[in-house]
Amino acid sequence: ATGVRGGHRGPQHAVDVVPAGGGAGARGRGVFLTHSGWNSTLKSICGSMPMVCWPFFAEQQTNCRYKRTEWGIAIEIGDDMRRAEVEALIRKAMEGEKGQEMCRHAAELRESALAAAKPGGRSMHSVERLIHEVLLA
Repeated sequence: ATGVRGGHRGPQHAVDVVPAGGGAGARGRGVFLTHSGWNSTLKSICGSMPMVCWPFFAEQQTNCRYKRTEWGIAIEIGDDMRRAEVEALIRKAMEGEKGQEMCRHAAELRESALAAAKPGGRSMHSVERLIHEVLLA
């Protein structure tokens, strides 16, 4: 079932926020509760899934800020939020207008990434240029 599960507290506790079998790869369904590491960010974008960010250290704060302010695909859990507040944020991302907007932005980023990785795309062009300049020059 979709929803937020109660239970243990702390950063290591996983919560169910997508239907069983979902996860970050379940396109267009649910929300991804993440610490905002780069791998989680990529998985979420590939799944066109909005994020609720709970950053702790290193690049996580920067990733979270960028996802919120530049890409519009995330909302952030504050430093001292209670369970009910976290649940409200997750529901906002899953059910609210903000969540729909974040889903659209995540889908746009996904499509942009797919186009870049195709033959002739920006990423492929950069890889080909790197190979030419480093290995074939």
